[in-house]
Amino acid sequence: MDSLRHGVVLYFLSEESSTARAKRILLSEGTEQIQSSAATPFCPDSFIPKGAWREPSANEVDELLTDPPITEWNRTVAIVAVPKAVLNTFEALQLGSVTSWADIQERRRTDEYSIAVEAITSYLRTYATDSSGIVVSGLVINQIGLPSVTFDQQNNCFIGMHLDSWDALPLDQRHRSSNRFVLNLGSEPRSLVFINQDLETIYALLRYRERGVLASEVDYNGMVREFMSTFPRYPVVRVLVAPGEAYIAPTENIIHDGYTVGRSSLDIHLTVRGHFRFP
Repeated sequence: MDSLRHGVVLYFLSEESSTARAKRILLSEGTEQIQSSAATPFCPDSFIPKGAWREPSANEVDELLTDPPITEWNRTVAIVAVPKAVLNTFEALQLGSVTSWADIQERRRTDEYSIAVEAITSYLRTYATDSSGIVVSGLVINQIGLPSVTFDQQNNCFIGMHLDSWDALPLDQRHRSSNRFVLNLGSEPRSLVFINQDLETIYALLRYRERGVLASEVDYNGMVREFMSTFPRYPVVRVLVAPGEAYIAPTENIIHDGYTVGRSSLDIHLTVRGHFRFP
């Protein structure tokens, strides 16, 4: 399986033309296992996007882009521009002068941060199916030049493309998991990379049922690695999220990561989890 298949789709909540939207999408040659190094330690069996990025073909764009109404938020990655009034509350944090994780921690202790968090939470309540389930994970900073940004603090290594499991639901309930809202507070576009096949599709592609592996017995991390080992040429989708925009993604239902290779400035963003449904 070397070519992009229909699956998880992209939804841009903007007035951009289809041509402009397509220019924000790139595809990789596939995935590859990466070896750890002293400079960038990776956990064993970690995978990252492989090779040079290319523009998608017209047919690939058609497979990826969708229009409203959205009925399957567990199979949709949405890009939304956050209102200026909400973004203005973050200006008091002076994030442009941030250079380290210590700077981020300092700002998270301020009254200005609390005000900004309340503003983004209030905004998201409008789109949450259950406002009591909104969880603000907080500000995050990533260095430039990283093919994977997700770090395992316990084992002190990057994990590569992966699956979130905050809700830890079984395979047949993964579509009910919360999705993730990530606001770009940096000075340049940030990249979300993902494989556009959801977990139930991957379970079927790997023929787990025929192999006697019940859905309730699936090792999710093992399944993620097996998919990328079995289909190493299946392309990774890279979507560019502009400053002031956020992506909403079903990160408990798709293989994904952040990516800072090619950036010239730090990646600063705010993460919130919940069941969000945008019009």
